[in-house]
Amino acid sequence: MIELLDDPAPAPEKAGIVDPSIIAQAIADDAPAPDPAAPVAAPGAAAPPIDYAREASDLIEFCHTLYVPLFPSLGDVYTPEVRQRIAAAAVPVMQKYGFSLGDFFGKWAPEIGLAVTVAPLIPPTLAAIRRDRAVRENAAPNNKQAGQHDEQKTPPPPAAANDLLGKLAASEQQNQQRTD
Repeated sequence: MIELLDDPAPAPEKAGIVDPSIIAQAIADDAPAPDPAAPVAAPGAAAPPIDYAREASDLIEFCHTLYVPLFPSLGDVYTPEVRQRIAAAAVPVMQKYGFSLGDFFGKWAPEIGLAVTVAPLIPPTLAAIRRDRAVRENAAPNNKQAGQHDEQKTPPPPAAANDLLGKLAASEQQNQQRTD
C-alpha cells in the first residue's frame, strides 16, 4: 500500500508539476542538429552507428529533468558528476541490448507522454487524499450515532457507488462458486 505523506499538498506550481510539452521541447532542443554537409543515406543503406555515450547521457539527463522537479532534494544527490558516472556505467548495458533513445521514444512515445503528465500529479494527489481522510476521521466522533452521516462533514457515498459495489460483490461470489 502507498504510504500517504504528512505534508500538505503544495500548489501545482510548487509541486514541480511540469508541462510535458516543456520536457519534449527540451529533448528536441538537446538533439544534435543535422549536419548539412553530411551525406544523405541512400534508401536501404546501413544506419550510422549509435553513439551510446551520448544516448546514455541523454537518458540520465531526461530522468533528472523529470524527477528533480518532483523531488527537489534529488538535485543534491544526483550532481553532474554522479550523473556522468551513471551514464558511463549505462553505456555497456545499452550496447549489450542495442538500446537507443530513438527506438525507445519511437516505440513508447504515447506511454512516456502519459507518464510524464501523470507522475507529477502523484504527490499532490496523495496529499489531497490524506487531507480528505483526516477530515473524515476528525468528523467521525462528532456523528450522533454510528453510521449516521453529517452532510456538512462526511457525505455518504453516492447510491451509484453502493450499487456498483453490490454488483461487484455478487459477481465475485459467482466467480468464487464457479471455481469451487
